[in-house]
Amino acid sequence: MRFNNRVVVITGASSGIGKALVIEFAQEGATVVAAARSFDKLENLQVDVTERGGVMFPIETDVSKEE
Repeated sequence: MRFNNRVVVITGASSGIGKALVIEFAQEGATVVAAARSFDKLENLQVDVTERGGVMFPIETDVSKEE
């Protein structure tokens, strides 16, 4: 577990490379803060990560909007 006691923030986490990174970092022991526009997809990803023994916090956000 190379990332025990570490927090990783990933944007674009609901699909593609972002989703793969969430799974990989969680499997390596990181607590993952996963941000994306689609909260439904994040919730499904959280179930998957949790079932694999990882920890993930979903955050619905659009990083293209500063406010």
